Amino acid sequence: GEWDKVLEASDQMRKDGFPPDTVTFNSILIAHAMRRKWNEALTVFEEMHRMNVKPDVLSYNALITALANGQKFERALQIAKSMEGAGVAWDEGTHTL
Repeated sequence: GEWDKVLEASDQMRKDGFPPDTVTFNSILIAHAMRRKWNEALTVFEEMHRMNVKPDVLSYNALITALANGQKFERALQIAKSMEGAGVAWDEGTHTL
């Protein structure tokens, strides 16, 4: 489907020597959230940190959505609470998750 194309495109970008930025990572996180792949989303989020790519509010919201879709509510709440410490303010989307 469409989300598979997002993941394929991001893989190709890496192969072509273009490291992912926040926008790319957000697309991947959203794709995993929509596919209900919470574990993959968590791995991508951790990769962002390893690559020193700063997650934004969309990154956090996508990860929280993926975790909630996977019934990982406690972990989703931990991620939401960690936003303030990371200097990322909640937005309307965060409040509705």
